[in-house]
Amino acid sequence: MKAMLIAVFTVALLSGCASTLQMDRGSVYTVANLDRSQFEILGDAVGEASISYVFIFPIGAKPEMGVLYNPMNPSPFASAVGQVKGMALYKAIESVPGADLIIVPRYEAKTTGFPPIYWTTTVKVKGKAVKIK
Repeated sequence: MKAMLIAVFTVALLSGCASTLQMDRGSVYTVANLDRSQFEILGDAVGEASISYVFIFPIGAKPEMGVLYNPMNPSPFASAVGQVKGMALYKAIESVPGADLIIVPRYEAKTTGFPPIYWTTTVKVKGKAVKIK
């Protein structure tokens, strides 16, 4: 019986968990009023970033962030997903030469692993790259 409990605990510990969060255009609150003559759409931009955690310690965090201040969410770095979103947005902007920002970004976040022991959060962002004239 004791061996069976140890086996069940080991399988549960090693199997992990997974969750997915998808955000649509309606969740974006940053507003900028630009006339069509003030910007040029360069094309589609895609960026992806990941951070792994061991307990509460991040592994793979980068200082590059592509986040604007948003009064609806004053601290974009308050969560693992917020930090990875900023990194993914930076990579999406950098993926299109000459881009200044991304309009209508769509995020897809996925968390895998076994929180709070070890987990990885990956965010993929898609949107239109824009150059301000």
